[in-house]
Amino acid sequence: MKKKQAAQKPVDKNLHTLLKAIQKDIDQIKTDVKMIKVDYVLKDVQMGLSLRGLTREIEKTNKKIQSDIDNLVARFVTLDEKIDNTSQAVHDEAKQYHDNLNTKLDFIAGRIKKFDEEHDILTFRQSNHGERIEKLETAAFGKPSD
Repeated sequence: MKKKQAAQKPVDKNLHTLLKAIQKDIDQIKTDVKMIKVDYVLKDVQMGLSLRGLTREIEKTNKKIQSDIDNLVARFVTLDEKIDNTSQAVHDEAKQYHDNLNTKLDFIAGRIKKFDEEHDILTFRQSNHGERIEKLETAAFGKPSD
C-alpha cells in the first residue's frame, strides 16, 4: 500500500504541475486579450484609426489569438498523452501488486487449510484415546475415573 501511495505522489505532483502551467497560460492569454482590447480603444481614440486600420489590427490579433489557442491545444494533447501513459503505469503497478497479494494469500490459505486438517486428525486421535482409556478404567476398576 505504501508503494502504491509513493508511486502515486510523483504522478499526482506531475499532473498538478502540468495543470498549473496550463492554467497560467490560459490566464496569460486572457490578460493579453484584455490588453489588446484596451490598446484598440486607446489607439482608436489617440490616433483616430480608420475602419480599415482597425480591421487590420483585429485580424492580426485574431491570428495571434488563434496561434495561442493552437499552442494550448497542443499542450492539452501532450498532457492527455502523459495522463494516458501515467494511467497505464499506475494500472500495471496495481496489477503487479494485486498478483503479488494473491500469491501471498494463496500461500496463507494453504497453510491454514493444512493446519485445520492436522487439527481435525489430532482431535479425532485425542477423543479416540479418551474413549479407550475409559473402557480400560471401566474394565480394571469397574468405573471410569473423573
